[in-house]
Amino acid sequence: MVAVAGEASRGVRVRSIAKRDRIFGLLVSAPGLAALLLVILFPLLFTLYTSIHDYTLIHPTFDTFTAADKYVEAVGEPYLHTSVWVTIKFVIASVVIEFIIGFTVALMLNTVERFKTVYYLILMMPLLINPVVVGLIWRMLLHAELGIANYAIGFLIPDELRANQDAPFDMDRDGTLLVTQLQMIRRERAFAADFMAGSVWGTTVQGTVNFVKWSDYGGSDPLTDLRNALRTVQLNTGRRPNKIVMGQIVWDRLVDHPDLIDRIKGGATSQNPAIAQPQLLAALLNLDEVLIGQASYDSAVEGGTFSGAMILDDDLLMLYTPRNPGLLIPAAGYTFVWESMVNGRQAPQFIRKVRLEREKADVVEAHAYWDQVATETQSGYFFQDCCD
Repeated sequence: MVAVAGEASRGVRVRSIAKRDRIFGLLVSAPGLAALLLVILFPLLFTLYTSIHDYTLIHPTFDTFTAADKYVEAVGEPYLHTSVWVTIKFVIASVVIEFIIGFTVALMLNTVERFKTVYYLILMMPLLINPVVVGLIWRMLLHAELGIANYAIGFLIPDELRANQDAPFDMDRDGTLLVTQLQMIRRERAFAADFMAGSVWGTTVQGTVNFVKWSDYGGSDPLTDLRNALRTVQLNTGRRPNKIVMGQIVWDRLVDHPDLIDRIKGGATSQNPAIAQPQLLAALLNLDEVLIGQASYDSAVEGGTFSGAMILDDDLLMLYTPRNPGLLIPAAGYTFVWESMVNGRQAPQFIRKVRLEREKADVVEAHAYWDQVATETQSGYFFQDCCD
């Protein structure tokens, strides 16, 4: 009787330990299972739910229930059957080929005794490298400065908005002007990031550290500073700089600087005051062009409080660019353009109107493919923090 009771007690303890083990195993695996369900199951269910509603990126709502309309529409597409057949052939061919190669390699490795672990590691490397390489490729394609991805912006024009516009207004024209302006701002911001930086050019000088800031009208000498830059670039490259790019604040300080005003004030009158113009600076330094960046943008995050900022700040870049670009001609930088084909013609940038019948609206889109590169850094001389 005692032996039976002892055996029953041991059986209870064994069941209790097994129960605790099962609970512990569930607790340990619960986070992983939850993450797996979140990553796999939720997107699948959300996609199925979205597919039976009139949900678009432009109108992300679930107001209209469409049932299986989208599936019926997809089945009616002429390209669906071709796509399905190509997919089936690819899956069958890839599975058969991979199985044959994998099975052959497995049989060969099964007979190997020495360095088997090394061979396994070599076989596993492609599996580990592949996602890394794919990630790096997409990162490069979508890189804000180095990528070749399309810079695109769109403006939605609903039919009811166009129908109710007053006579002086034209939504298609205004939308075209808007997307064009946004593209120009994007391109100028890229120019500022790629070129208006001290780390880019062969020579960089900083206000207060290397020269007196030009806002100090009593102690600064901007013309001497600029002529020193001209000589430096010409000495390093054999080409005399022919352009200057500066921010609006720099020109605002230069336009009132005594060194420039003294050159023109002799003939000044009340009707013709002594006002320095960019052409005057270009003539004094024998330059082809003086460009002043006047564009601004909202530097706040989307949805945040407006915070206006100038794209080009208190910096100045002196550089040489040839009038006719060439592979063997030194140039500070180039804008490389990937030309698309639009209506049978090459178009480095283009605007098109796309009809969204379901949304009963048109979208005016601006597209551009380009990249800006400093090709000869010694052809540029950068003045950083020119003024206050």
